[in-house]
Amino acid sequence: MVLMTMIARVGDGLALAASMQEDEQTGKSLTEYQNQAKMLFRKLNNQSPDRCTIESGRMLFQ
Repeated sequence: MVLMTMIARVGDGLALAASMQEDEQTGKSLTEYQNQAKMLFRKLNNQSPDRCTIESGRMLFQ
């Protein structure tokens, strides 16, 4: 199940679009995962793989 979608530029890690909702199962905000995604965006560069999956606890970033 998709909980949030974020799109960013690789060049500078700037978030271009985001769609988020509350996690209804736990009742807590997805702010922690949004911050993790932003950190990943800043670490991406032109040598990063075109596609990958990064596991973070119970979440997967693709």
